[in-house]
Amino acid sequence: MVKKSRSIVQIGKEGVTPGIMERLENDLKYRENIKIEVHGDNRNKEGVKKVREEILEKLDGNFSSRILGFTIFLKKLKSKREGLNR
Repeated sequence: MVKKSRSIVQIGKEGVTPGIMERLENDLKYRENIKIEVHGDNRNKEGVKKVREEILEKLDGNFSSRILGFTIFLKKLKSKREGLNR
């Protein structure tokens, strides 16, 4: 069962590491929304965009994302198949 609540993940100076990706993938199994806070060397407009693109490239699935300041909001979109089963 997917919960509507949001998980918060912080990305530091090391950027998008395998550990971060593992956490995101695990959180997306149970959560619909994830808030990703960007810190460190990537804490600028271009750095946040780069982090978002890197995360979306590595994730398998259908996601929408939005950037607000130094925060990325990631939402798992429902597939057509999930909508038909309800």
